[in-house]
Amino acid sequence: MKRFIFVSLFLSIIFISIFVFPTVSAAPDFRQISQETVNFYTDFFQPILQALFGGSNYSGLLLFEKLLFFIILVSIIYLVIGKVPIFDGQKGVKWIIAIVVPLIGVRFINYDWMYSIITQYMVLSVVLTSLLPLVIYFFFIYGMGGDYSYLRKILWILFGLIYLGLWSTIDNSGQADIFIWTVVAAFFFAIADSKIYFYYLLQQQKSAGTLNRAESVARIREEIAHVQNLMRDGHMTPKDGEKIIKNKLKVIEVINRQ
Repeated sequence: MKRFIFVSLFLSIIFISIFVFPTVSAAPDFRQISQETVNFYTDFFQPILQALFGGSNYSGLLLFEKLLFFIILVSIIYLVIGKVPIFDGQKGVKWIIAIVVPLIGVRFINYDWMYSIITQYMVLSVVLTSLLPLVIYFFFIYGMGGDYSYLRKILWILFGLIYLGLWSTIDNSGQADIFIWTVVAAFFFAIADSKIYFYYLLQQQKSAGTLNRAESVARIREEIAHVQNLMRDGHMTPKDGEKIIKNKLKVIEVINRQ
């Protein structure tokens, strides 16, 4: 049923676009058609949304942002009401409350509050997009670096130096703060690499829900034997090998205590 409604709505939009906006030539200007389509739906829905969200000012200012906040609030309030026992089986009542409550709030919200909320979402977007490269690089290092501590530290130092170079060439103070804190995080990860790798291994063992304790310990002991073979054959220094073995033995201890 939902798929039928979606397809019907999509075909209706195409139908309206074809018959409402005539082509100006044999070779239609798709940019003009799309612009006219946007203008049509904007002119159609804007008075309705102004009446719903305009409040006492009946204004189109921040109208789209109010619509987005309304959608977010409806979703959250509906989920919260669904947890209240008194509304069990009252789907219609839940939808009425979920729509009316945010509609009243968004309709009469002060524009100063609107800008304050928008600023918070801007900050959230900057923080998340700034952290994303660091998170991706983190899992790249511990996925590729494996048991080679020196390789992981080199990669973290290289990451920090790159951001240090970006920090030294940027004029914007906000971007400079992001870059310099990323440098600090990179060098912290390089210094605390052994501890971080230990907890990374521990989390991997916890997330492997299909393995029981004995199977996990047996697999780690196989990894320890492999490291010992590398040390014996001269492919790994005793210092790095002993550090790796020490971390893996700690993981075994934690698993046995669970």
